[in-house]
Amino acid sequence: MVDLIKKILKEDSDNRFFKLISNRMKSNEISPPFFKKFKNMGLSDQEIESIMEYFFDGDIRIEGKNVFNGNNDLIYYESWDSTKWELILYNKFNKMTYREDHRGRKEMREYDENGKETYRKDSSGYWQKREYNKNGVLIYFEKSDGTIFDDRPKRNY
Repeated sequence: MVDLIKKILKEDSDNRFFKLISNRMKSNEISPPFFKKFKNMGLSDQEIESIMEYFFDGDIRIEGKNVFNGNNDLIYYESWDSTKWELILYNKFNKMTYREDHRGRKEMREYDENGKETYRKDSSGYWQKREYNKNGVLIYFEKSDGTIFDDRPKRNY
């Protein structure tokens, strides 16, 4: 298997292999721990870095089993023995949009066009919604436990 992968990599001038692996990571066909799996496939550090660049869409830096984005945010890590890992994705505002770890915990967040958090949910079932007015002031807040704050303008019918 390792020899076959090495042969494919040598013949892959347009990086289809890296794109394919990255797409499988994005679709969860290949799940963490990434470094351990890639080393078991016989990939070199440079090949692993190329796959990670496609997966994280560009500018990254790898130190050991830690991956940092262009803003120096830790976006992925594995422990030395690959038993612990965490994946964190950020948006254009450099705000966390997704987090997942080795324990199965997941968290997702959404933001409006101004970078204000509008929705959050996690794997425990907790969620919250937020709404802001045109000045960025919080006018509505609701949590999964039933807590509601509503300061939206009342409509006259």
